[in-house]
Amino acid sequence: MKNYLTYNWKPHIICFKLPAFLFSFLFSFCMILGNKIHFSGNVGDSYTKNYFDDFAFTDFILGLLIWIIIYFIYQILTLILQWYHSKHSQELVSLTYKKQLKIWGFSSLLLFLAWTPYLLALAPGSVLGDSLLSIGQALGYAPLNNHHPVAYTLFVKIFISIGQHFHHLNLGVFLYSITQSIIMASALGFSLLWLYKKGVPKWFLILAGCFYAFFPIFPAYAVIMWKDPLFSIALFLMSLLLYDIVESNGALLATKKGWVLYTVITLIISFFRNNGIYVCIVSLILLIFIYRKKLWRFYLIAFASLALTLWIQGPLYTSLGIQQESVEAYGIPLQQMGRVVALNGKLTEEQKEFLFQLLPEETYKEKYTPCLVDTLKWDPNFNQKYLEEHKAEFFKTWASMLIPNFSEYVKGYCLETFGFWKIGVQNDYGYIDTYISENSVGIHRIDLFEKFFGIPMESFFANFKIYIGSGTLAFVMLWSAFSLWSLKRSKEILCLLPSFITWLVILVATPVAFSLRYVYVLPLALPLFIVLPFFRSRKNKKRARTI
Repeated sequence: MKNYLTYNWKPHIICFKLPAFLFSFLFSFCMILGNKIHFSGNVGDSYTKNYFDDFAFTDFILGLLIWIIIYFIYQILTLILQWYHSKHSQELVSLTYKKQLKIWGFSSLLLFLAWTPYLLALAPGSVLGDSLLSIGQALGYAPLNNHHPVAYTLFVKIFISIGQHFHHLNLGVFLYSITQSIIMASALGFSLLWLYKKGVPKWFLILAGCFYAFFPIFPAYAVIMWKDPLFSIALFLMSLLLYDIVESNGALLATKKGWVLYTVITLIISFFRNNGIYVCIVSLILLIFIYRKKLWRFYLIAFASLALTLWIQGPLYTSLGIQQESVEAYGIPLQQMGRVVALNGKLTEEQKEFLFQLLPEETYKEKYTPCLVDTLKWDPNFNQKYLEEHKAEFFKTWASMLIPNFSEYVKGYCLETFGFWKIGVQNDYGYIDTYISENSVGIHRIDLFEKFFGIPMESFFANFKIYIGSGTLAFVMLWSAFSLWSLKRSKEILCLLPSFITWLVILVATPVAFSLRYVYVLPLALPLFIVLPFFRSRKNKKRARTI
């Protein structure tokens, strides 16, 4: 390696490379921008505690320095990748179905057993405010509302109905936690098998397995009643499927198995979170662009599936009286306009008239929190009905305020989203939640670990946290994508698309500056992000069979 680097470093590193240039610019830009944010540590604090510092000339100099350093580091890493590819062969591992099932089952079982202490200590599972809303709809206490996806609520209802039958909702929630743990362990166990079949070294597989088994965000999320873990698992499986599609040059989608897997996974993604449909639309467009006329039967099925999804979530839900709240999608624009009002920005009388129909002026000033839009959108005085009836006027008002208040719009956006793009920052909010919210349906915590073994573990698991920020994970993903570009393997970037689109959507519509649940696919896919650039482009005589 030393001789290879010595011989190649000058022509490789000094020569201008567009991927290195763009990645290092993005990295340095986010570093400097993030350093201007003063964060108190509490997303609910006011604009006097969470604010944006002014730029200075030294920021430009520092940004330029970081840009140059990261450029050279990126180039060195790319050179190491090229050396690795020149020295190491990586053949696909061909396995019988029986052997695949053994490895998959064993990996999944080990993960489930590693998570069992959480399952017992946090029994029946973590039930938060959003969980109770889904449970309330499942019990019939509230009408169905697609703010919490109907498909997910119906899934929850299966377990709640069992609990009702036995007059014990705790049982229903516990069965949900067990089922979700099995699904997640099986999916992650499959990902380890998938990596093994790609020729990934066993030492890396052991590290990835330990990461999934013992990093607290996995067992803790396995027992929480949120839509996000299952949605993110579907995204991760789609990433693996997209890689297999690229590796087969699209041939996988010409098979029944290929289009069935694609259809099932995209339906789960579309119906388990409202923004999942964007992942499916962009993926389909890119597949059509890459493979064009090769896969007409698949395209017909995919378009039919997409049309059915849009019809169900649109006209059908409307005809059934299922509401779809828009306030989530309007979070960041609302936050930006709220900031302008709170900080006495430039407003015309017409703009004031519209804004004060949504909320009284004094409420904006009292309730505006730069890192959390919930204080505005869930305020008792917020006029949701008026917003629904004046959607076009909302965006027209937002656009008309943009240029006169551009600086405050940018600051408002950065303060509302920085947890998802700033490197090295993390926060407790929405990271790991293990509690049960106060409720009137009898769901309560029982530490089964203490009951069976005499050792109380609930408090330990509730407080045991190892932090990894969403922004840090996002930049690992971006490094993986840019590295594939540098290595002239751009098609393989397609498998990063589910993670990237999910992250991008959150940057457009997040209600809070921190919440790992919204981008939970990023830690799930972290081993893939790291190892993907080390894969080799190859044409194998022996193709591994897939399950």
